[in-house]
Amino acid sequence: MTERLRIAVIGYGTAGQALAILLTRDGHEVEIFERVPTPGPVGAGFLLQPSGLQVLWQMGLLDGVRAHAAPVHRLYGDTPCERAVMDMGYAGLDARLHGLGMQRGALFSLLDQARDGAG
Repeated sequence: MTERLRIAVIGYGTAGQALAILLTRDGHEVEIFERVPTPGPVGAGFLLQPSGLQVLWQMGLLDGVRAHAAPVHRLYGDTPCERAVMDMGYAGLDARLHGLGMQRGALFSLLDQARDGAG
């Protein structure tokens, strides 16, 4: 794209951070609007899926993410009666594909640092 655009990103959560980085790298002028005075991670952690890991790889951030994450190959949950209520795995995918469990604060920091270096 040859035209530099002025783009507003609403919210500085994970998606807003990643979008701001990618748009800035593409040469656009990005302004972030966030309602909290000092953005930071909200929540304890989450599971990054292979599609999200692909995006982080394309952004050059996957090695940093892996340094702060734990591989997850299966999620299983059952009731006190041992009845399965959740059984999610990656067995049907390529053996190299799995999820990564990560603290939100670690991903927030990695994306925030990448944004500082994106411009």
